[in-house]
Amino acid sequence: MDGEGNQILEMVNRMGEIKVSIIIPIYNAEKTLRRCIGSVCSQTLKEIEIICVDDGSSDGSMDLLVELAKTDCRINVLREDYQYAGVARNRGIDAAKGRYVTFIDADDVYCSEKVLKSLYNKANTKDADMIKGRFHYIDYNTKKVFADDFSCNSGIGMLLGRKPEFRKHPDRFIHAADVPWNGLYRREFLLENKIEFNRLICVNDHSFYIHCLLKAEHIIFVKTQTVLYTINQTESLVSQKPKHFTAQLQSFEIVDELCRNELIEVRRAIMRQEIIGVFSLYGKLDSISQEKYQIQLAEFLCKIDEDMVGKDFLDYFEWAELYSKLRYNVPVKRLRYSAVKRLKYCIREHGFAYACRLFIEKLNFFQTHEK
Repeated sequence: MDGEGNQILEMVNRMGEIKVSIIIPIYNAEKTLRRCIGSVCSQTLKEIEIICVDDGSSDGSMDLLVELAKTDCRINVLREDYQYAGVARNRGIDAAKGRYVTFIDADDVYCSEKVLKSLYNKANTKDADMIKGRFHYIDYNTKKVFADDFSCNSGIGMLLGRKPEFRKHPDRFIHAADVPWNGLYRREFLLENKIEFNRLICVNDHSFYIHCLLKAEHIIFVKTQTVLYTINQTESLVSQKPKHFTAQLQSFEIVDELCRNELIEVRRAIMRQEIIGVFSLYGKLDSISQEKYQIQLAEFLCKIDEDMVGKDFLDYFEWAELYSKLRYNVPVKRLRYSAVKRLKYCIREHGFAYACRLFIEKLNFFQTHEK
């Protein structure tokens, strides 16, 4: 261990407190890992621990972690057997000792050396359960950087959120970046409320954020730029492809269960966002995959509670999404215009769910009678 590492260890021991635990889930990230951990180690907040959870990497990630841990005593290396990012993050939470925990992916870096110090000071002063900032995207291939488009710029700003405020304006909170790595979370708050990541192959973080929103008494939103988030990185744990559509549907069910007993306004805002997420991922599938999952999508729509979500919202999706993404995947010669008109009539006269059930029946009929 070098002189700087010894100084850090002495300082942490003297303080008797770890302020922030940074949890990094890792899978085959050898190419980007050194840069990521270097960004964490260079933070001006020194009373931190860096919990690296390798999720069964098959490249040199684990060897590199062991090497890096020898240079900084704050690095703690754990191993999982390919359980996906959610499980890796949960393992990190269980091992954490900091007052607050945060997360960063192995191909990302912090926007500046003062990010953690800025977030921690604001959160700790107000005893916040959660503080959320902003972030930038960076394209792995083109290196182009662009800003997020979340609502810290449109209505929340420096808002100090509490439960009554969230329940009065749930849309403004839900849209403020449902990702785990742009903020800090008070560790005891997570443990007391049994908040954890789900075990799905992807979208394992959205339910975490929603659960935090529903349980938090004190939330802070700031405009601090936190992480430079890498997109279009095809080799890492965080590059989840559209083929994981089934996981998106499972995530919907998890979130639905979390907010089932909430006020109708809160549940409606959350579930509307979840429905948008399902359609967004479906739209990224190639035509073959869309055809493969179209019945699943229609079955998903059948389960939606029209009264809870709101007919105005479903009216939009029935034309903008259901027919553009489902109807036209059935060859026109199989589903004639007259049948489409009947579906429209069914939605208008009998409701959205009934029309979806009819749609499923027709899809099954066509698939059964394919030559």
